[in-house]
Amino acid sequence: MSAGNALLILTRVGFEEDLIQEFNAWLQQKQLRAELSHPQAAVVFVHAPSGNGVITTIAQRLRDWRSDLSFAREILLVLADLDQLERGDRVAPIERAVRDLLANNAALHFASIEVYAPDAETSKPLEPLCRHLQKALSGSIPTRDDAFGQSLHILLLSNQRAVITLSKQTMSAPVPGGIARLKFPAAAPSRSTLKLDEAFLYLLSTGEQARWLRRGGTAVDLGACPGGWTYQLVRRGMQVQAVDNGKIADVLMRSGLVEHVRADGFKYFPKKAVDWMVCDMVENPLKVAALCAQWLSSKRCKYIMVNFKLPMKKRLAALEQAQQILLRELGDSLIWRAKQLFHDREEVTCLITRREYLR
Repeated sequence: MSAGNALLILTRVGFEEDLIQEFNAWLQQKQLRAELSHPQAAVVFVHAPSGNGVITTIAQRLRDWRSDLSFAREILLVLADLDQLERGDRVAPIERAVRDLLANNAALHFASIEVYAPDAETSKPLEPLCRHLQKALSGSIPTRDDAFGQSLHILLLSNQRAVITLSKQTMSAPVPGGIARLKFPAAAPSRSTLKLDEAFLYLLSTGEQARWLRRGGTAVDLGACPGGWTYQLVRRGMQVQAVDNGKIADVLMRSGLVEHVRADGFKYFPKKAVDWMVCDMVENPLKVAALCAQWLSSKRCKYIMVNFKLPMKKRLAALEQAQQILLRELGDSLIWRAKQLFHDREEVTCLITRREYLR
């Protein structure tokens, strides 16, 4: 691969083929051609013949990390691929390669430097080396505050291979590798709380978080028990109707912000419209999508955060079918941001709303 003629995309281990299918469909829609391959777990390369500009075009059209590719954790532009690093000194050849890149491109600047390995069991032995390289390179490679959202990401794929890449704000994750390592709150009743926390942080812009998750806002949590998702709404000062026939954690009920409604999540609708509906029910994704379409089309809420539990096979097809259900109901007004987040498992988390509510 030559510089600027490849992308490196990170995904969850086991989702490589789903990402390849999704990216090929995206390329076909944009009338572009490129080749995709995954040389190891969690990594997919997109490459094209040198000098034809396809990768640059792809990078320009990947405008929103939150919605362009559901199964992509991180999308990076390859600058150099060093595949014969010597064990005695890996720092010097990486430094030389980066300095050559800077010398040959006056417009290339980095706001920060990140060194890491793909999120896979096979990469764990590389973590000490990543920490060593991070410390060494951060002290020798210049960074600039005016780098306009560009960062240098060095992906260690083996003891002898480092891929030097560029993270661009328009197409890359807001955290290195798309991995949000959030701390589990001691007061939260279940670990599922981290899914909604990550979704709010990375599927909403900073401005949207401030406007849409305001203190005093209202929400319905369908299938709430024991209250992992309700917890994230309560900690943001929202009034919550927690809908479930099970038991809600006492700590949430003592907050004074939760009304426990014992009802079927597929049959319950609030008497007054609310700001948010959130849903983490273990159900067929098409059934859940139809429910979301009903809530939005009838304006029972403005925003939905939902987790679609995907089948082991044909995960992309199931997600596309769920989206089609919403498109049929909402048409061009549909806003859909879908991402297989770090805290997700065999599922994808989606923000769903109407275009009129984006302001």
